[in-house]
Amino acid sequence: MFRYLKMIGTLICFLFLFPGCGKSNTTPTIVSFTPAHGQVGTIVTITGTNFSTTPANNVVTFNGNPSTVTSSTSTQIVTTVPTGATTGPITVTVGSVTTLSTTGVVTTSSTTGGVTTSSTTDFALTVPMGGSIQGFTISPTGIITTLVPTGTFATPAGITTDGTNLYVADSTTGIISKIVIATGVVTTLVPTRTFTTPAGITTDGTNLYVADSTTGIISKIVNATGVVTTLVPTGTFTAPAGITTDETNLYVADSTTGIISKIVIATGAVTTLVPTGTFTAPAGITTNGTNLYVADSTTGIISKVVIATGVITTLVPTGTFTAPAGITTDGGNLYVIDHSTGSVSEIVISTGAVTVTTLVPTGTFTAPAGITTDGAFLYASNANAGAGTINKIQ
Repeated sequence: MFRYLKMIGTLICFLFLFPGCGKSNTTPTIVSFTPAHGQVGTIVTITGTNFSTTPANNVVTFNGNPSTVTSSTSTQIVTTVPTGATTGPITVTVGSVTTLSTTGVVTTSSTTGGVTTSSTTDFALTVPMGGSIQGFTISPTGIITTLVPTGTFATPAGITTDGTNLYVADSTTGIISKIVIATGVVTTLVPTRTFTTPAGITTDGTNLYVADSTTGIISKIVNATGVVTTLVPTGTFTAPAGITTDETNLYVADSTTGIISKIVIATGAVTTLVPTGTFTAPAGITTNGTNLYVADSTTGIISKVVIATGVITTLVPTGTFTAPAGITTDGGNLYVIDHSTGSVSEIVISTGAVTVTTLVPTGTFTAPAGITTDGAFLYASNANAGAGTINKIQ
């Protein structure tokens, strides 16, 4: 009996001296995850070691926001970027117990037990903004491939994206088309005769907004159905060329009056943000949600407009661009396409110092008009003397 008590005492002592014994030493690790960035709903594959083969036993968070694990092996977890996620590390907790508590309409999650590991790099959450996908600074090198060859479009002008598809406005035929980025397949969303000269186009991910430079009408198109309604009728704008959105408002650049206007999407109410006399012929316009960035096709100036105040700052003075037509941003830097020279330039503003670099040299495109980004690459609409193409810039 004494011998058994002695053995129990030794065991207790051992456990106090080495509390880790008896626990699994198979600590999970995250080696990588792909993709490195994406929107809410993006499927992410996490590669590592010592994951549970039971999906429910892996608790995954994106910067603290729990996600749903759809499948898992010991070396791979497949999950989805959750609503509420922000840019930050991914964590995996294995062998834990997660409980949900609800107070009123607020649901909170708490996790107990298990072993947690965190990624050494952040997952970048991207969001639709300004008619492009922002939140991840892209690194284009200027390599060009043709996504849609000549023969489909006559004079492609404005171009925008929801991250999966491109939407193109043809200023000659008036057709609005959808292009699946992954395949290049083109379908007609709005046929000819609906618009006269659609110049600018943007999207909030659910609807498209089109500026017709001849009629002055601003229209809304439901992405899923192609149903068109008038948001601002003729008579308000003279020749709206560029249009962008911060998901709540639209911002329109009128190339004749030089006025920059704000349109409340919910009501169609129009107010002037920048009055006539500041810009000569503003064409391209984009936003990061805080500022507008405007390309003046006559002076060549690239300007920043603070949305909250209307204060204007010159980022790139006259002399650099000849006739900048399209402008987009990834949320960090600007990308400008010049209708006259056919070049594409990157304007670095994320560092606080403005520098301009040529990505695509003069003469590459013929009369290009629009540019956008899906958070990975740039896409340009090239008029090409009536035989338009849509090009990807890597």
